[in-house]
Amino acid sequence: MQPPSRAPRDDNRGLPPVEPPSAGHIVKLFVVPLVIVAFLVGLVWVARSWLGSPVLRSQEAYLRDLRSDNWDVRWRAAQDLAQVLLRDDRLASDPAFGLELTGELRRALEENRRLEGEAGSEAGGKASPKDLAANRNYILYLTSCLSNLSTPVGVPILIELARDGGAGPAKVQVTRRWRALWALANLGENLRRFDRMPPERREAVLAELSGLAGGEGTQAAEAAWTRDRLQARQAGRPDALGVDEVLVEGMRDKNPFLREVAVFASNFWTGDAASERRVEEALRERLEDRGGGQELMGEFYEGLANRAPPGTGTPGLRVR
Repeated sequence: MQPPSRAPRDDNRGLPPVEPPSAGHIVKLFVVPLVIVAFLVGLVWVARSWLGSPVLRSQEAYLRDLRSDNWDVRWRAAQDLAQVLLRDDRLASDPAFGLELTGELRRALEENRRLEGEAGSEAGGKASPKDLAANRNYILYLTSCLSNLSTPVGVPILIELARDGGAGPAKVQVTRRWRALWALANLGENLRRFDRMPPERREAVLAELSGLAGGEGTQAAEAAWTRDRLQARQAGRPDALGVDEVLVEGMRDKNPFLREVAVFASNFWTGDAASERRVEEALRERLEDRGGGQELMGEFYEGLANRAPPGTGTPGLRVR
């Protein structure tokens, strides 16, 4: 005898009917939050870009600000320009602008000689500590600007600065020297930007340099020198532009940090066979570097008296 059959149980009794979500509901759940998040992320990106990016100016505006009587305006313009030149190939290769920057660094160094002389005179002078500090910083920023050009117009003055450091105390001089050596390393790399430019842009730069070389004075001579070096580079005749000589001098300097920076900078320059031999000979000498002059590090760079890697304690190892 079979038990009586039971009616199937309805487990959904008393529950509301289930309906698929509407388009409006999906928009409320997913699209609206996505739009809000995207807006906030975009707002943060714009704010960071606006606060962290240099102020863009015209060439004339940069030069005007660089020559301002206000030191803050000067060094901020130089700081912004050093960054802009890394991204703006046209500005970085502009011959007239590069020559103006070179002239500006020369004027800053002349002004520095006056300020350092006034500050160091026994009778005292008009140079205030604030003006002197601002001028020193300004020189370093202009040095960075020249290193970010894609033409070698700044090479001669950077070589001068790498050799003697200009006026001022020994610590100031050696700081300028290593910054100039570092700038030459950057410039050696940035010259490759010129090689990668379209042929028409390279021809336009050379033509403008020829026009500027037709004038008189220091700027015309610098334009002719730059044109000749770029033409040789384009013709496949490598030229170290005299940088090899100052690098060799730096590798043999008594200051170990200058030796270190000079060795690093040698990676970015090539020249003819004679210049390559000079550099290679100096590099072989540095393979035997034993850290002479280590005592100078504390005098010139507080906190960097021992440049050996942590845990090794081996003088000269960083140079080697």
